[in-house]
This record gives sequence, structure tokens and C-alpha cells, in this order.
Amino acid sequence: MRPRVQLTGLAALLLGAAAPASAGSAVTAQTTAGTSSLELDGRGTSSTHIVKIAELSLSSDASAGLTMTITSGSLAKADGSTPVTFQVVLVDRAAQAPASAAFTTASGTPYLFSTHSAGTVEKDIYIKYAPAARQDPGSYSASVDLDVMDN
Repeated sequence: MRPRVQLTGLAALLLGAAAPASAGSAVTAQTTAGTSSLELDGRGTSSTHIVKIAELSLSSDASAGLTMTITSGSLAKADGSTPVTFQVVLVDRAAQAPASAAFTTASGTPYLFSTHSAGTVEKDIYIKYAPAARQDPGSYSASVDLDVMDN
């Protein structure tokens, strides 16, 4: 069984604490400011938002490195209102926010990241989402799972 870090929250995506991935790997996830108050009001126009939701530290002592799977999906309300799909992408720590074109993995499809040697890498997770022009107001939630294992 592979451990996971689950990211959940109201009106946003929030990260859990550090979690071991396997005997030789570890992942630490830290949410960033603003993940609990994502902009969902299109104010009559639909616009795309790209937001950093977490900073990750991934380490492995396995000579072949590690592989991490990140889930994406939808920000949803409990009442079944129209959900807001989102995509995820990783960038190097402290790099500029990615362009919209960097989000190539469809919402609901696992995003994969692999290293090929032992060591530690620092990454940032960004999401891209576009609420409807007249998105229903209220509290939305979503989860993002990180599944990490040695190669």
C-alpha cells in the first residue's frame, strides 16, 4: 500500500502535512497563502486563474529515484451546483508561474512526475481553473492526492 497526502479544503485546495512515501522516499507538502480563498466570482465573464497551491520537497534514496502521481478534478459544492474543473502542473521551486499552455494533463487524469536518481527535489504545484461567468456563490471544496513511490 502506498501512502498518500490528501489535499482538501473549503473554497480551495489545502495540503496535509508531511507523509512518508515508501521506505526510501519522503514527501513534505506545505500549502501556500490564498489556497483557502480562490477567486470563483467571474463577475459576468469567465476568466482563467493560475494559482500556486503548495510547495513540495520530494526525496528518495532509491538509486532509480521516485515517481509521484498527482490527482486533479473539480471544485464542487455539496448541493451539486456546477463544479469548476481544475488541472495541475509542477514547476521548479520559486520559478515563475506556468503559462496556461503548460497544463497539458486533462482534469481528472493523473499528472505524473518522475526523478531518475537518488536525491531531493523542490517543486511547486499550480492549478489552473476557469469558473463560469456566473458561478454559483458559496463554499467549494476539492482534494488533490499525492501518491509517491520509489522507482
